[in-house]
Amino acid sequence: MHLFPMVILSASLLMASCKASNLDLSSNGQAGALTSAPTQTATVSGTAVDGFIDQGEVVLSTFPPGAAVLGSATTDTSGRFSIQTTPIDSAALYQLTLTGGSSIDFASGYSISLSSLDSLSTIVTGKTLLSSPVTITIMTTLMANQAQGMINRGAAPLASFQNALGLWSGLLGFDPTTTPVTDPTAGPESMGYPAIYGLILAGFSQMAMAIGVNDHLSPGTSNTLGLLSVLNSDISDGVLDGLKPGDPNPLTYYTYTLTADTLRKDIADSTLEFLWGDRNQSGLAPIDVSGSVNALALDSSSLFPGNPLPTLPDPGSPLITVSSPVNNAYYNNTLPLVATASDALGIGLFSVTSTTLPLPVNPPGSTSIQTGVDILGIPDGPLTTVFSAENLAGTVSTQTISLSIDNTAPTLQNLSPISATSYDICGSTNYSVQVTGQMVDTGSGPSRIQVQETAPVSQAISAYSTVVNRTTSNVSFYVFAPVNSPCKAVTFTYNITVYDALNNQRTIPYSMIIAN
Repeated sequence: MHLFPMVILSASLLMASCKASNLDLSSNGQAGALTSAPTQTATVSGTAVDGFIDQGEVVLSTFPPGAAVLGSATTDTSGRFSIQTTPIDSAALYQLTLTGGSSIDFASGYSISLSSLDSLSTIVTGKTLLSSPVTITIMTTLMANQAQGMINRGAAPLASFQNALGLWSGLLGFDPTTTPVTDPTAGPESMGYPAIYGLILAGFSQMAMAIGVNDHLSPGTSNTLGLLSVLNSDISDGVLDGLKPGDPNPLTYYTYTLTADTLRKDIADSTLEFLWGDRNQSGLAPIDVSGSVNALALDSSSLFPGNPLPTLPDPGSPLITVSSPVNNAYYNNTLPLVATASDALGIGLFSVTSTTLPLPVNPPGSTSIQTGVDILGIPDGPLTTVFSAENLAGTVSTQTISLSIDNTAPTLQNLSPISATSYDICGSTNYSVQVTGQMVDTGSGPSRIQVQETAPVSQAISAYSTVVNRTTSNVSFYVFAPVNSPCKAVTFTYNITVYDALNNQRTIPYSMIIAN
């Protein structure tokens, strides 16, 4: 199994009575005059920062490869090492290589051992060794391999190094060989190039882990060093186009197909995705790193082919689709919340809030909301809900739904005749009385009326309603009194039930006494 380590080297050089030399670069970046004065002894120290690489061996040698090995050291449990080395020539090129050991993966947190085939390296000048800490990462390894490819094609070593270093510094926005790396899983950190470096490497780790998850591989099977080995084949011709030189078939890592965007948009996407995960303890958010991530994704240098053109990791705003509630609708009892969010980059957070109604919290990464909220205890009236979706880049979309709560049943007003009215008819024919009134509901509006006779018989009575306006309907029904011989008074009793548009209901008892 593999995992990429990341090593920072700091050099404190104890020099005898000799003067440090300088690498003179002209204004156009080409090598100028070189002056050189070797030191007597040097101590090169550093730390393996990728979750700390324990028992890894760091070797310092002259460059190109095959030249002298100047010293080596083994990392301790904290990833630290110290190399006692021979004199450093400020004008010369040096290579630092790390092999073996074990590390904690940034994205997954798994402990993974480096195989005998795994290595990371960097190329630096002696001047850098004399003046700056040196960092070894995935990025410096690719830079070193690109420089080696240029040398293999006949370019001078120093020019090859300078060319490759310029391209990778442009891609990242900083010098990958001298910028230190902070561990984004170790706790809060300040914004700066070390933090950006750590997050980009964590993004590389996130990308490798996602390949394994997508392919249903066991944890640690898909990792950064495995992906690095494929990228080394890609960079060997100097261009990251997803192709091995001379082979038209795209390079693959498991089912992932490498493209010109692997170390541009894809790693930018994965860096943003890492920021939303539990392993990110940096305290930094997408808005903090958006400038660096966008610059990474949009790199158009000769490190990449001219076609396709680079694209931003965040092509647009999230799309929110709300099925419920419906704008300007009325709700009672339970408020259904049904919505989805989508985004080409991915959703980091999808939530719904209200100023007056406590709503459930949606877990990070969720792209849907489907729940019901009890609103029986909420006062009738208008309510606003705001659905908010934030994609992995921190771009936010919102959708506001205005609705009304109506848990109150209609009222029955102006009944005529009033309940318990008596009529002394005692006629020779059946007799009927029309009962009229108004059904009023200021919420969802009146809907229907039902009348049930309970005495002297139990039966449903035909009732009628006519809409007057949004809040009022005229209602009516008839009381029928058959003729009796001899004439007698009969009490007719009813239950009158009125409904609004939400089926909130109210039942009113009603009676009438008719002698017939």
